[in-house]
Amino acid sequence: MTNETSNYQREIVELHQFFVDWYIGELAKTDAAFARFADVMADNFAIVHPGGVIIERDSLFENIYNTHNQRPGFRIWIENVELRHHDGNILVVSYEEWQVVNDDKPTTRLSTVIFRENDDAPNGLQWLHVHETWMK
Repeated sequence: MTNETSNYQREIVELHQFFVDWYIGELAKTDAAFARFADVMADNFAIVHPGGVIIERDSLFENIYNTHNQRPGFRIWIENVELRHHDGNILVVSYEEWQVVNDDKPTTRLSTVIFRENDDAPNGLQWLHVHETWMK
């Protein structure tokens, strides 16, 4: 990342920190805590998992909500955030997402997110779609 952090870089890093805090139980299992995630996802949000499975918003919410405090030692870090396209209020951004679960070997995925600018969102962005691909 550059020295100057953009709103899309902040949003990506902050949301992934939410995942870490949620999965390790640092956050309370409340709707208010979960709102950091839920409130920035568009109603028709979907993610394409690196294995090729499309997960729709409601299924994703249920899965993440139910895995609260279930991954001790879980870590995520973000590298190589790049703005690929910005047209009107739509941004396309790519980044590498590195994960470690239970001190195992890190896994890496190349992620592409489509954002819509939204003044009501924490960093002014709403997540519309994510596509992930495994990296070696």
